[in-house]
Amino acid sequence: MLVQAEKLLREQMAVDPSPDLLCILGGLTKNEEHYHEAWKMSNGSCARAMRDLARVEMARGEIEGAITHMRAALDRNPLRPNDWFFLGMASKKADRCVATRARVRACVRACVRACAPACIIHHSVGAGGR
Repeated sequence: MLVQAEKLLREQMAVDPSPDLLCILGGLTKNEEHYHEAWKMSNGSCARAMRDLARVEMARGEIEGAITHMRAALDRNPLRPNDWFFLGMASKKADRCVATRARVRACVRACVRACAPACIIHHSVGAGGR
C-alpha cells in the first residue's frame, strides 16, 4: 500500500510539483530531505515543511533543531495553538522558557487581532443580521 502511495505521489510530482506534495512524500518515506526541498521550493514560505521537520527532530531528541524549525513555521503561520504548545514543551525541555514567553505573548496578540473581525461579524449578525 505504501509503495503504491509513494508511486502515485511521485507521478503527481512529475506533473505538478508542490511543497505540500513534497511534505506528504517526506512523511510517507520518512526522508526529511523532502521537507528541506519543500522549504526551498516554496522560497521559505511552506510552514508545513518546518512543522514536520520540527516534529521529526523532536522525536530524535534534537530539541534545539525542533525549536528552530517550529519557530520558523510559527513565523509564517502563527495561528496554530498546537504548534505553540509544541514550542512551549520543547522550550521547557531545553530550559528556554523565558525566551519563548515573549513569542507566546506575541501569538496571543496576533490571535486577538485575527479573531476581532470574526467577533464583530458575529455581534452584527446577532444584533439584527445587518
